[in-house]
Amino acid sequence: MIYVTVGNHRLLLTKPLAPPGAQGTAYEHPLAPHRCVKVEHRPPVDLKDRIEEMMKRRPDGQYFQAWPLAVAYDAGGQAVGYEMGRVVDGLEMEQILNPAFRHSAIDEQFLYHVALNFARALPSLHASGYIEADIRPQNLMVVRQGLVLPIDLNSCQFTAAGRLFPACYGDGDYLAPRLQQADLSQTERRVADDLWSAATVIHKLVRGGEHPFNYQCPPGAPFVPMTERIVRGLWPDSGKYPDVPPATQAPPFASMPMALQEMFFRCFDLGHGDESLRPKIDEWVAVLELLARRRATISQRNWDACLGRKRSTFRLPGVPRIGRVGAVATIAAVGLLALGGVSLLTNEDTSQPPVENSAQSDASSETVNQPAPPETPTGDAMTSPEQVSTPSSDATSESPNSLTAAEPTTLFESPPISSHTPDLWRSFSSGDKR
Repeated sequence: MIYVTVGNHRLLLTKPLAPPGAQGTAYEHPLAPHRCVKVEHRPPVDLKDRIEEMMKRRPDGQYFQAWPLAVAYDAGGQAVGYEMGRVVDGLEMEQILNPAFRHSAIDEQFLYHVALNFARALPSLHASGYIEADIRPQNLMVVRQGLVLPIDLNSCQFTAAGRLFPACYGDGDYLAPRLQQADLSQTERRVADDLWSAATVIHKLVRGGEHPFNYQCPPGAPFVPMTERIVRGLWPDSGKYPDVPPATQAPPFASMPMALQEMFFRCFDLGHGDESLRPKIDEWVAVLELLARRRATISQRNWDACLGRKRSTFRLPGVPRIGRVGAVATIAAVGLLALGGVSLLTNEDTSQPPVENSAQSDASSETVNQPAPPETPTGDAMTSPEQVSTPSSDATSESPNSLTAAEPTTLFESPPISSHTPDLWRSFSSGDKR
C-alpha cells in the first residue's frame, strides 16, 4: 500500500498489475481505469526531469499508449514514479513466444503480423530523437489485433537542451556485442544498437521463439553463456562454426524466405563487426509487409482464452452448459410461456391475433399501478397496438448478445501489396529460395 501524489490528486495504490519488475512495480490507477502508476524501486536522480521532458516530446502514432503522462511524488515531494497509459487486455510478447503457453489461434501469420507492427513502431521513436535501448519481449505488449505497444519507455535515451538522459537498463540476451561488457549508465547508445535488438526480437517471432544465438551444445563441451556467444559472434546459422549446430527445435533456417535469411545474415554475421551493415528498420518493414499477407486478428473468444479467462455461462439443473446467448433465449422463452402460453395448456381458443392478446395482457397487468388513460386521446398522443406490442426487428438484430455481431474494427490493416515490386512478391509467394 503506497501513497503518491499525481497532479492535484493523492492516490492510494493497493493493486499491482503484475509482479514487480526489474525497474519498478505498476499499480492500478484508483481514479482512471485506463491509466496506471509505476513506482520505481530505486528512483534515479534525473527521474523528474526525464519524465517532464518526455511529456513534451511524445512520438506520433498509435504505438505509444504507455507513454509517461505525469510525475508521481511521495509524501516528501520526491519523484518516485510516473503516471502512464495502461495497455488493457494485452499479453507480454514473451508469453506468446512460449510454445507451452501459446494458444492455437496464435499461428505463424499472426506472429508475422506482430513482427511487422513491432518494426513499424521504431521509426517514429527514432525520428523523435529517442533510442529505445531496452528492447526485449518483456517490455512489449501485444493486443489481439497484433498491435505491439512498448512499455517501460522511461528508460529510453534522449538529449534535451544539450543534456543527455542515458539508458541505464538492458537485457544481455538482446544487447549488441559492443554493449555486452559496457557500463550502460556511462555508455551512449546508438540507433545501430536498437537495430541489433530489434533483429533479435524479430528472429524469435518468425522462428518459433528461438533466440538467434541458441545452438546445440556438443556432448562434453563447456557451456557458453548467451552473452559470450554474442560477443564471440557464434551465430550457428552462419555455417562458419561446425561445432555449434543450430537448435533442432526451431524451423530450419533454409526454410525461411530468402529475403529474411539475407536480413539476418547482414545483422548477425556481417553486422557483428560492422554495425553500419545491419539492416535499417524500414528494410525490415518492407520485407515483413510482403510476408504478413493478410490481416491477422484473433477473435475475442480465443483472446480471452489466451488471457486465461473463462467465458461466463448459465446452467439449469440437469441441463448441459449453455452460453450467454442461450441463457438469454431460455429466459425469454420462459417469459413468453408465462404471459401467453397458458392457452396452449388449457386448449383455449387462440384464433385471435397474437398482438391483441399481448396488448390485452399488458393492459391488464398495468391497471393496478397506472392511472386510466384519457377517454379521447387525439393527435400525437394516440398510439396503435402495433406500436406498443410489436418489437422492432432492428432492435432485435442489434442485440449485444447476437451471434452475428460484427467483430470490432482492427487497429490497422496491412498496406496493399501492390506497392511492392511484382518480381520480388512472386519470389515470396512461390517459395523461391534462390
